[in-house]
Amino acid sequence: MKTALMEHLVPLVKTPIYRDASGFVLSVSGGVDSMVMLDAMFRLQHVHGKPMRVVHIHHGTGKFADLSLALVEQYVASQELELKVFHYTHKSGNFEYESAIFRRRVLSECRFGHELVLLGHHQCDQAETFIMALARGAGIASPVNMEGLRGTTVRPLIQMSRRQILDHARVAGVPHVLDPTNQDGDRLRNAIRHGVLPVLNQFHEHSERRIAHWCEAWSRLQLALMSEAEQCLTMPSHAIPRTVFSEKPCYLWPFMLQILWRHNASFRPNSVQADQINDWLVNNEVGALDTKGGRVYVDHDQVTLLPNTGPDTVCVVNQPIHWDGLTISPEWSAVLGKTSKSEHQVMRVARQCPRRWRDRMRAANVPMRIRERLPEIWDGKTSIHILELLEAKRNGICSVKLSGKDERVTQVIQLIRRHVQT
Repeated sequence: MKTALMEHLVPLVKTPIYRDASGFVLSVSGGVDSMVMLDAMFRLQHVHGKPMRVVHIHHGTGKFADLSLALVEQYVASQELELKVFHYTHKSGNFEYESAIFRRRVLSECRFGHELVLLGHHQCDQAETFIMALARGAGIASPVNMEGLRGTTVRPLIQMSRRQILDHARVAGVPHVLDPTNQDGDRLRNAIRHGVLPVLNQFHEHSERRIAHWCEAWSRLQLALMSEAEQCLTMPSHAIPRTVFSEKPCYLWPFMLQILWRHNASFRPNSVQADQINDWLVNNEVGALDTKGGRVYVDHDQVTLLPNTGPDTVCVVNQPIHWDGLTISPEWSAVLGKTSKSEHQVMRVARQCPRRWRDRMRAANVPMRIRERLPEIWDGKTSIHILELLEAKRNGICSVKLSGKDERVTQVIQLIRRHVQT
């Protein structure tokens, strides 16, 4: 049988990525895209020679989900292929987002050895994804498209148009179901599919293909820029010096930050926060914002990721205090005893730094990540800032020592000694 889709797939399955695979795991929903992919790969089994297994996710959405499962079961049985069915139960949150996470996890767990996972996305899906990414405010280093190959996941139809897929389904008599949710105009992807792309095609024929080709070229450029950014950085842990940014062209900055987020995934900012961080860098400003993993500081000397401080520390009289990597000698209680009669004190992040200390630290360019995280001792009524405590001892800075080899703590001590202590 000869279709444009088959002509495209024959040389594709002979390429090294397919040839070197031990087998294929096909994600099949019952819709026309995945069913055509399954049909074509089965017809080409004499070409690629790989065992094939099918995975179907039942989303629990009623009669349509049952109908989809029945169709996939019948077709897979007729071709004597292995089928695994998984049931997704929606509990709370965004259905599409949560179900997508479930699908990715299931497909990852179903793959063994050198098998490839095959998905049925095509050019129209690519164009929709691209437009959605731009609408969300994706940056130049953000993924804006679906890759034909990503790790062990491939999309053999990503260069195929929807018309070519429908033509193959018609010629080959591929059974499939029509998902009624694809007509739901309240979903952004459907609104783009039925509203935006038809308008674009009125002015530029085959706009989906043009967008898909641009995405391929942009992906190659992103990879090159990311590679260049990686050469600019030693393995980042939690910080990048500002000098690294100033020495490199600004178009590399978003890619350098992406490397930082990649090594600290819980700190990854949303698109609005990412724009804010970039603005601080471009305008040579400072600032800080909160993310899921902790706080991101853009100081004059570096961009730093710091986890949230732990719970308040109970202070025991005549015992050393341990706080955020610092150890303060037992003599603190003698100083505090002059201002507090309470026997119960806790050390916590200072609610407010004394103005004279705040002004002195700003004048000395003490980084925000240090100013914000200096503690105070609180007895339930009154408080004393750590800098006041150290000042009261005159040489109190000598009573603070490291409780471990923490480079950040070393910097705290050095900066306080250099810029604050008189």
